[in-house]
Amino acid sequence: MRRNLCQSASVIILALAVIGSFTKAKAQELPDEAALPKEKGAWVVDLFIHSNNSNGYAAAMPNNTRILVQSDGSVFRRRITQYRQFSNDSGWCRVIYDMKDIKPVQTAISKYKPGVWNESYGTLPNALAPFGSIAVTVRGANGKIIENKIKLLRFNNLPAGLTELYNAVNDAGDLALSDCSGKK
Repeated sequence: MRRNLCQSASVIILALAVIGSFTKAKAQELPDEAALPKEKGAWVVDLFIHSNNSNGYAAAMPNNTRILVQSDGSVFRRRITQYRQFSNDSGWCRVIYDMKDIKPVQTAISKYKPGVWNESYGTLPNALAPFGSIAVTVRGANGKIIENKIKLLRFNNLPAGLTELYNAVNDAGDLALSDCSGKK
C-alpha cells in the first residue's frame, strides 16, 4: 500500500513538473521574424528541449532550450535556466546563415513527409531525463500551411529521419549560440 502511494505521489509530482515545463516553454514568446517565411515551399523547424541535466550531471536546475531554423537561413536560439527564484535567460539570439551553413537541416527537411512520424515517442518521462518536442511547419506549393508536432519523451530509438532532423537543428542552434556569444 505504502509503495503504491509513493509511486502515485511520484507520478503526480512528475506530471506537474512536465506540465510546468511545457507552460514555461509556451511563455517563451517568439520574435515576429521567427514566423514561417511567406514564399511557397518555405519551412520552419521548432525544437524545444527541457532538461534537468547540467554538464552531464543530474541537477536541480531545469533548463529549457528552444531553437528555430527557417528556410531563409535564419536560426533563432534561446535558453532559460531556472533554480528557485534564480533565472538566467539568454534572450533570443538570431543569426542569418548562407544556405550551405544550414545544408544538413535542408537535407533532413527534404526527406520530411507529413504523417510519417508518430505524434509522440516514449511514455511518461523520467524526472531527470530530457524531453521536448519538434515541430515542422511547411508552406506547400499551393500556399497551404502543413504543421506537424512530435513530442519527444525520449531521445533514443527514434526514426532515422527524425534523428537526422533533430541533430541538424541542434547543431544549427549550437552554431548560432557560438556566433552570438562571439558578438558580446
